[in-house]
Amino acid sequence: MKQLLFIFNSLLLSTACLLAEAPIASGAPEGHLFSRKRTQTSEASPKEPAPKNNEPAINSAPDASMPEAEALVGPKTSFKAPEMLFEEEKTSTEINNAEASPVPKEKPLEQIHQDTFGSNRIDYLLRKARIAKQAFKHDYAERAYAEALGFKMSKERRKEILMEMAVFYAERKVYSKAATLYERFAEEFPQDHQLPQIYLELGKIYREIGAYDMAVSRFYKIINTSLSITPDQIPFYQKLTREAQLEIAETFFNNQQYKEASQYFLRLKRRELPPEEKEHIDFRLIYCKYNQDQLGAVLKDLHIFLDTYPESPLVPEIYFLLSHTYRRLNKSQEAIEHVKKLLSKSQTKNGKSQEVWAYWQRTTANQIANKFYEQKDFMNALKVYQSMASLDDTPGWQWPIIYQIGLCFEQLGMYPKAKDAYRLIVSEEEWKENKFNKTEHLSSIQEMASWRLKHLEWLNDSDTRLQKIIGPQSL
Repeated sequence: MKQLLFIFNSLLLSTACLLAEAPIASGAPEGHLFSRKRTQTSEASPKEPAPKNNEPAINSAPDASMPEAEALVGPKTSFKAPEMLFEEEKTSTEINNAEASPVPKEKPLEQIHQDTFGSNRIDYLLRKARIAKQAFKHDYAERAYAEALGFKMSKERRKEILMEMAVFYAERKVYSKAATLYERFAEEFPQDHQLPQIYLELGKIYREIGAYDMAVSRFYKIINTSLSITPDQIPFYQKLTREAQLEIAETFFNNQQYKEASQYFLRLKRRELPPEEKEHIDFRLIYCKYNQDQLGAVLKDLHIFLDTYPESPLVPEIYFLLSHTYRRLNKSQEAIEHVKKLLSKSQTKNGKSQEVWAYWQRTTANQIANKFYEQKDFMNALKVYQSMASLDDTPGWQWPIIYQIGLCFEQLGMYPKAKDAYRLIVSEEEWKENKFNKTEHLSSIQEMASWRLKHLEWLNDSDTRLQKIIGPQSL
């Protein structure tokens, strides 16, 4: 459109120039543009100011050397059609600006390759890595991520790829590579807002692989970053600092540094905590005391925990600790009572809760019974074994327990009952209704029960024959 206006303007200008060079008609009406006498307007035009020094006055008489038409209308280049004045000035301004702007330099071939092919290649490689990850082709995903990192890119894009790749390794538990990428992120972007979260993940990874000192160091870096924050960031960093302190305490606990762990847990307990965190800290403090042999304090805290958190998912483990604490204090009857309480508790709340209860019921009863047996307290061991036999009716669970019951009867001199227990395992007629796969473990238990049964029968025959030989003679 601007080009059309410019062409039309040029045509008008050419026409005016031709008219200016043509001889003026003597009969031109007054007031015409090219008449020698200008028509007087109804209003008198204001007088022009007097010229200063030798400056020519405006609208002064034309110079004799100038052509008459040029003297009347001015130089050719100064003519502007009134209706095109604005468009021409605008076009001229744009032309001047274009001339003033520097000519853009041509990009090198490498830069053009990077801007076009490189950016598209990174997108392609990231899509390839994500698809391979979903298809569990981790080697392909790893190579695609590594190739994408080799391109030049913006800082934000590099952050994105480093984080995504680190999470990819962490999810697969390839902790060494995940830690390397997180450390590279922290080194390349030391002022990034994600750094506290990076240190948190690094601390957990180092703790998982047993590098406890490095884990504590990374958790402390989170606390140090909170020293230079703005007031609006205080709530977020309070939560983050509390989480870092909890992770430090957990790290000491996992490293069996129970004294140091207790100190951190006690500090956290003084703060305002969500109910779940408070429950977890109380539980950890009980375990710290248990492992430091503070058994009297442990018993008190265990009963307080049961009263305070009766619906806690940690309740079955609390019964486990109670049973072991009473046993270690040589209070066998109390230990057995709490085992029976645990075994009698309902398991049905949801699937996960049922699994947790079943695990701790079996673990507690089995460990307590085995400890009694090792201490040659065969009667109490027998009581616990008999209580736990009803937890499951499959041979995989019952055969080992029945075998232990037979051993307890044998140690107590109750040989007929011991033989009954062994026969129950040897005779598969009793288990026909339970379709089961006789594993190598079950086969070995059956062989041992058969051997024990034969041994007891041999002992019985030997005693009978011996009594006949050395028995009292009738007179």
